[in-house]
Amino acid sequence: MRLLACRHADVTVDPTQAFGHPLVVHGGARVEDPVDRFKADDGFADIAADLDVPSTELEDVIRVALGLLA
Repeated sequence: MRLLACRHADVTVDPTQAFGHPLVVHGGARVEDPVDRFKADDGFADIAADLDVPSTELEDVIRVALGLLA
C-alpha cells in the first residue's frame, strides 16, 4: 500500500517488509530512521547519503512525519 501524504517521496507499507513499518521506496529506509536522525540534529545531506534517499524525498518524508508546514 502506498501512502499518499507525501508529494515527492514514495512511501509504502507492506506487512511482509520491515514488520509493516512505512518504508521510503528509494533507499528502503524505514520512515522512522531519517526522522530520528533529523530529531538528533543530523543534516539532510548526511542522512540522505547514509540512507541512499534523494534529498527532496527525504525532506518530504520528514515534513509529513513530523507534521511540519511546507
